[in-house]
Amino acid sequence: MTNHQDAYSKEMKILHGSILAAIFIFSMFMPYFMFGIVPTLTTESADTPVTASVNVPLPEGFSYEWASAEEEAIAETDFKWCRFCHSLGEGEQHRTGPNLYQVLGARIADKPVFPYSAVLEEKKDRNEIWTYEALDAYIRDPKGSIPGTRMRYPSQAVIENMLDDTARARVIKYMLINTR
Repeated sequence: MTNHQDAYSKEMKILHGSILAAIFIFSMFMPYFMFGIVPTLTTESADTPVTASVNVPLPEGFSYEWASAEEEAIAETDFKWCRFCHSLGEGEQHRTGPNLYQVLGARIADKPVFPYSAVLEEKKDRNEIWTYEALDAYIRDPKGSIPGTRMRYPSQAVIENMLDDTARARVIKYMLINTR
């Protein structure tokens, strides 16, 4: 091997190493680029509210029962994108977004050990609660209903689905049924 070939190999190693480092760094921050936050791992319980939930009115005709197995299956499909960021079960850890166990009637940004955005923390300080209407507006248009929030949707298809009143109502119903 000549010195020219050795220098070329060294340059290629540096180039390949730089490319791999860039890919690694990009993949580490992908949740931030897609959703606005980096998940925080914790071993603390995610479902202990700081304040008790209050009873809030539900839309007329709301039922905690599915009209059919088909309706439930559609709702589960609608909710699948939410599961990437949110857990529903009592005691489950937060994901990129907070655990949603018994969120209806709870004070906004009240789940412990989750790094909420400043705007949601302000709502918490004003003792605002998650009503059905507030959840509906937030899920419909997170940044429009609460400017400054970090909640985002992963694709245009999900955004379009959440603009549909029926699909959004199914998502909320699914969340409420599965967090009672």
